[in-house]
Amino acid sequence: MITKTSLIRDIDFEISSLCNAGCSVCMRRREGHYTEFTQTYWSVDEVKRVLDEDIIKNLLGFNVCGNFGDAMANPDVVDIIEWVRSINPKCSINIRTNGGVGDPDQYIRLAQLKVMISFGIDGTGDANELYRVNVKWDKLNENVEAFSKHAQPWQKELQFLLWNETIDQIIPILDYAEKHDFGKVYLRKPYTIGEYTEVF
Repeated sequence: MITKTSLIRDIDFEISSLCNAGCSVCMRRREGHYTEFTQTYWSVDEVKRVLDEDIIKNLLGFNVCGNFGDAMANPDVVDIIEWVRSINPKCSINIRTNGGVGDPDQYIRLAQLKVMISFGIDGTGDANELYRVNVKWDKLNENVEAFSKHAQPWQKELQFLLWNETIDQIIPILDYAEKHDFGKVYLRKPYTIGEYTEVF
């Protein structure tokens, strides 16, 4: 029997508007300055209150993304994912992050929960810090290594923004992805209003 809850097959949930980064081209900024918005996050109790368990049971995909925030900046992110996974052990769960927030133990647990993580990395070392402002390379690398040691290649994606200024980082990024056994690497042209974003 088809019910209203069984018709919902995928959820795209922004669980945090918190972000550690201050990238100059981010939509969180206008003319080089942060725009005014409330930085907050959904607690695990709030998520349990708004998402019906019958909906979770029927999901094929649960995508935890960020438009104004980074999912990993939510201190309850692992608890939320554990709750979803306890109800639906088979649905695909994806998290998008710059990798410079959160700690290795969280990433290890998410790997064990069979979560797929898409890391936004625009270069190695200082090059990434130049474009992903405030995303400290050592912390990002520590989190990637922790996740990589416990995750399968299909769980690891790397998204690289292809600017004229980042072209020299393509080979280092591909080497980095190979070293950590990333299953997919996306070379993505930055989004511009009214134009399709090409992905390679």
